[in-house]
Amino acid sequence: MNPSGCDLSYDAGDRLLFVTDGVTDQIGGPQNPRAYGYKRMQEVFSNSVASSAAEVVQALMHSVGEWQGAQVRRDDVTILCVDL
Repeated sequence: MNPSGCDLSYDAGDRLLFVTDGVTDQIGGPQNPRAYGYKRMQEVFSNSVASSAAEVVQALMHSVGEWQGAQVRRDDVTILCVDL
C-alpha cells in the first residue's frame, strides 16, 4: 500500500479520465437547462474507445460546448485523459 492509503490497479492499455466539476455541473441542454452530468460524460468516454486520448478530450469539450449552448460557463473546465 502506498503512503496515501490508496492503491490503483491497472493494465497496459487502460485509460483514465480526470475532469473537474465544471464539466459535469455545466448547465445547458435543449429544454429546461440542467447539468451536463456524469451519464453524458460516460457516453462520450465510452464511445471514444478507438480514439486517441487527445481526441477523447476534444470530443468531450465539443459535447460540453454543444450542451452549454447560450448558457454561461459557470466554472472552470479541466479535462485530462491518460493512456496507461
